[in-house]
Amino acid sequence: MKNTIRIICITAVYFLLGFESDASSSVVMAAVSDEYPDVNASFLNAHEWRFIGPYRGGRVLGVAGDINNPLVHYFGAAHGGVWKTTDAGLTWRNVSDGFFEFPSVGAIDVSFSDPEVIYVGTGEAVPRQNLAPGDGVYKSSDGGESWINVGLKETRHISRLRIHPTNPNIVYVAAMGDMFGPSR
Repeated sequence: MKNTIRIICITAVYFLLGFESDASSSVVMAAVSDEYPDVNASFLNAHEWRFIGPYRGGRVLGVAGDINNPLVHYFGAAHGGVWKTTDAGLTWRNVSDGFFEFPSVGAIDVSFSDPEVIYVGTGEAVPRQNLAPGDGVYKSSDGGESWINVGLKETRHISRLRIHPTNPNIVYVAAMGDMFGPSR
């Protein structure tokens, strides 16, 4: 069991760092052999390594998934909008471009009672000197294919939101307000 966990962790780091070349592979194999002498490096050599995406970096503040479909997940990036996977993370696509005025996401939630309903609170919500504001809450009723702004435009930074478990038209929002000035 210990070796399995180590291999999974090493594999995750390998993917996250995006190693693709044989030279990178040999560096990782040497590190595995040094750090974990009881792990057979030939096991890792048998794999064909590739980056699984998404092809972007940055902070992710909101993550949510479809309770009825373990392959569907969403993440909201601090400066990159909302991304969706329908294959458990193998591929990702941006679903908010063209709909959000500000691509900064602070919170995201998928409805338990209707997984096609998704709410996103915009505005990066981790206090720091260079955070991006948002323009309220967006709602999708079609699994992220289209979005409408449903209000709270002046809140600027939304840190959490939760959809009522049985009524997807009720949403609880924790808005931080303007981090650098008066809030409305």
